Amino acid sequence: MVSNTLHNDIQEGDLVEVSFPVGEFNLPEGDGSLCLLSAGIGITPLFAMLKEAVKKDPTRKISFVHVCKSKKAVPFSDEIDLLVKEGTVTFEVFETSAHGRPSEEFFKHLADKDTNFCVCGPVPFMKLAAELVKNGVPAEKIHAEKFGTGAI
Repeated sequence: MVSNTLHNDIQEGDLVEVSFPVGEFNLPEGDGSLCLLSAGIGITPLFAMLKEAVKKDPTRKISFVHVCKSKKAVPFSDEIDLLVKEGTVTFEVFETSAHGRPSEEFFKHLADKDTNFCVCGPVPFMKLAAELVKNGVPAEKIHAEKFGTGAI
């Protein structure tokens, strides 16, 4: 909604009042294992969480899994690669051009009851992410935000 308003109603030179970001989709506290799971532009808030997590604790075990059309389409890839080289971060790209959209099995493979998950992406991706709970991840360990409009 905001992007549409900015593109359709705001002109160059217009004054726009903004505030600090607010919301409830934040990096979970603690030092336990963390899995950042994104699809498409959902990588944007998770990249910010990755940087914050590494800054807070460079020894924290973090896996970052991103779903997109191809590895060439990954935003922030150079910065993510640097964080992988510097610490305990792993980064995996699931290419839909080669494998199709993620299935229930994709989420089953990632499920770990001791890991905190931050999940962000479009509605169909977020609906499938419910497979984490079906495979033993406690709901309170899943922190999620969809990118798109409409209900999940």
